[in-house]
Amino acid sequence: MIMKVVKDSILIVTFSAIALLSSCNGNLFPDCDGDYSFSGDNLFSFQIQDKITGQNMLHARNMKYNYDTVTVYDEGFNVALAAPVELSGTLHLRFIDREKDKNVFDQIITKRFFMYFNYEDIDTVDIEFRMQKNGCEQQVMQYFKASYNGGVYVDEMVESVPGASFLK
Repeated sequence: MIMKVVKDSILIVTFSAIALLSSCNGNLFPDCDGDYSFSGDNLFSFQIQDKITGQNMLHARNMKYNYDTVTVYDEGFNVALAAPVELSGTLHLRFIDREKDKNVFDQIITKRFFMYFNYEDIDTVDIEFRMQKNGCEQQVMQYFKASYNGGVYVDEMVESVPGASFLK
């Protein structure tokens, strides 16, 4: 009787292990399918809101600035986000450099961007983030911080990049 229970237990464990491995294609991490591309984590979406009215200053209905001139530059004054702004007034900024930031783990990476509204009005967007290796040995977001003109709007541990509304 004891031998039958042992044999049955061995069979159950064996079939369970085979089912687990075959469902993962021999990989214990089923989401490990190729290089991580930063596609989801490399997009910070934000709006600029009037601090008095709360209205989106770049929305087509409320536009205080010419949507053809609003441009975002990186620290090297390369265009990071070209005009025109979407009519919704939401900006989508790619901030991860696929070459420089690849394989940088467990350390803060800082980026500064300049929002050019017009020749009299330029603001700063500072982004800090930290990446880590996941169970698939891929580089994924761990921490994200966003500041606008020195004011911190987002500062949290994350798995993906949050959006923000900045006050101007």
